[in-house]
Amino acid sequence: MSSFEALLQTAAGSGEIVTVVYNAGSRPGQPRKVLIVSAFSETMTVVEPGNPQSKSYKMNRVASIALPSGEIALNSAVEALPRAGIPDHTTLAAYADAFRAELQAAGWHVYENEISFSVATFQKNGKPKKKPSASIQFMDRTVETVFDPDTGELKTVPRVLTGRERPWRVDSVRLSQGKSLSQLRQAMALFMDEVRGIHSETKIHLNSAK
Repeated sequence: MSSFEALLQTAAGSGEIVTVVYNAGSRPGQPRKVLIVSAFSETMTVVEPGNPQSKSYKMNRVASIALPSGEIALNSAVEALPRAGIPDHTTLAAYADAFRAELQAAGWHVYENEISFSVATFQKNGKPKKKPSASIQFMDRTVETVFDPDTGELKTVPRVLTGRERPWRVDSVRLSQGKSLSQLRQAMALFMDEVRGIHSETKIHLNSAK
């Protein structure tokens, strides 16, 4: 029995609200708070808090389950979230909330701040590597740094915008150089493609601490 199946059995019928990442429906890839009523080999029935109507989830679209204790399990048989299914959020923080559980369950260490979101593998001693395997970050294109001949120092000045700025940058160990994109959703789609591609190609358990 896999860790995902074991955690699913623990959650089903327990009466606890768990967090499920579901790669389908109106909010693909987003974590959802649900009560698992029952679970079978192909489907599971859930109820969302505040909504008495039950829903049926296809098991091959359930990416991960997280218990209130913090224990998380990734479904190794899940069908990947297609690029077109990347949810439409307006902030990087919202995307971080949407994918954090899936990435951590897959064995990644997550780094994040106000302008960047990245994942890294672990060293043999269990500590996360400082250099990310993939990252997405916001690059402020509204200003630029120029040399001030009067002071002999660098200064930041407003940049004349053209409407073709690409403020979102994605870097990955699979890319020879980073890619800049104009839209956050496109950049997040590329970032997730790279993360899942790295995971698939290495075919190793990324979190050596587990």
